[in-house]
Amino acid sequence: MAGTGENLAKTGGEASERAAESLTTLLLKLQLELAEVAQLIEAAEAVLCRVHGDGKHVNPEDVPVIQGMDLAIQKTKGLSDFLAELAGDAPQDWLIDTTTALNVLTLSELQQRLRPYPVRDTELRQAAGDTELF
Repeated sequence: MAGTGENLAKTGGEASERAAESLTTLLLKLQLELAEVAQLIEAAEAVLCRVHGDGKHVNPEDVPVIQGMDLAIQKTKGLSDFLAELAGDAPQDWLIDTTTALNVLTLSELQQRLRPYPVRDTELRQAAGDTELF
């Protein structure tokens, strides 16, 4: 579902001060998150390749999956670089209210990193959606 642009405002607009954040800052946060995702996929790909050894024992049905991981890395890095460039060109005085968008995130740690303001530790402990199994 696409946004309507109602959350974007110039400084002094209607975005609440608590949730308003510079569009540039938000784009850079998203850029860092995507760069981290690319690193995680690369690490998983390296593990998968080690498991399969020198490639002689790779199941032909697994090749598209490995190629897909490589494509996911390239796309994620490309989007990360794209956001960094957009951040460099975004007007510094544009603010965006991220309240609604943050509510769709189910990982509280990610939600916390993308917030324009710090969240108290007690609020983090009450967040749903995170499960740590390892």
